[in-house]
Amino acid sequence: MSNRILSVKFKGIENFENGEFVVEFTNKQNARGEEGELSFLFGSVYTNNLIALAGANSSGKTTAARLLAWAAGIISTGNINLDVFDGYAYGFMDILKENIEIEIIAYSFTQKKIFMYCASIKNSNNQKLSIINDYIKYKNNGGLSLKHLFDFQNSTTITRNEIINRFEIKSNQSDVISNKLNIESDECIFKYTNFYYKTKTIFTVTNELGINLNKRLGNIPPNLINYLDSSVEYLNKKNNENSKIISYDLKFKGREAKEIEEFYLDSKLSAGTVRWIRLFKSVVSILKYGGYFIIDEIEQGIHKALAVDIIKLFSSKVTNKLGATLIFTTHYSELLDCIKRNDSIYITSKQINGYSKITNLSKLLKRNDKQKSDSYLKNMLSETTAPNREIFNMLVKSISTNDEEINED
Repeated sequence: MSNRILSVKFKGIENFENGEFVVEFTNKQNARGEEGELSFLFGSVYTNNLIALAGANSSGKTTAARLLAWAAGIISTGNINLDVFDGYAYGFMDILKENIEIEIIAYSFTQKKIFMYCASIKNSNNQKLSIINDYIKYKNNGGLSLKHLFDFQNSTTITRNEIINRFEIKSNQSDVISNKLNIESDECIFKYTNFYYKTKTIFTVTNELGINLNKRLGNIPPNLINYLDSSVEYLNKKNNENSKIISYDLKFKGREAKEIEEFYLDSKLSAGTVRWIRLFKSVVSILKYGGYFIIDEIEQGIHKALAVDIIKLFSSKVTNKLGATLIFTTHYSELLDCIKRNDSIYITSKQINGYSKITNLSKLLKRNDKQKSDSYLKNMLSETTAPNREIFNMLVKSISTNDEEINED
């Protein structure tokens, strides 16, 4: 079973307040084992299977999603490179300062221990990241409560030098040190310990069409395409072994079947249908193996009901048996109402000083039964969550008075 992230902390982030970004994956409110939005770890400690990131435009949602994808990628691969972004790392390096500090606390199911991975990272000319130094602290989970979960005062430490040089490793550490050597500058030392467990992580962003063209569709079950478009009789992938071009036989009811290249499917089915298929198949993959699925703008190009369906798959113990985690950004405040727990939601907001801030909703809204969308849309939370209506009214006035700047061609 995969490692489970408990908290993520970055220092050295350009557009967040004080350069800090902190998100905790653990429950902050009372929890019950039967809740589908949670996965039980031990004692009174659970992790959220859903992390929703909501906020006004330019408040830092996408940056937050990318940082969480980066953290999940580090834990999943043991590397600090950006391969997790699947070719969409453009612009990400710009939000990192020259020196970055990371702290990721996770629970190892295989070792039954909590470990904290800390690293000092150098960002060289926004092109290459390298680890200057890193270390691991770990402890047993016995008798730990939420209150003391992140306290590592009485813990064991493993340094990079101990791993590299094999200095006199204490006997009580030998059970977590593996036999691999030769660590590269972008490799985390926990990759060379028994804490390492390769986990599936998918980070998907959208282009202007609302689809990620790097994701292959593969075989498409009939009930999946019919759920989206009842006019389709079948959509079958062709077996063109000698061709690099992937194509499908597409047949609408009452029409002849036609061969369509995968790249052009969105023009025949709609971009939303194609994106849903890609999302759904990625979701099934994550649910099967456990891991992290990060979606920027989950509602982009698809009906709200389809976004709700994805959320439900992660918040059900029937479909999410391994505790896979869905992290998503959204502009749809109504999606927040289908999430029962306030501690599963983070609000991003832009401060007066221009920096972004991220706050767990459980700190802003104490009651789970209060409609989240209403509080969000009406700016009833202490952080700004909706566009400023006064400024919009000023824009309306400018239009009505034929302001030259507003009405300029």
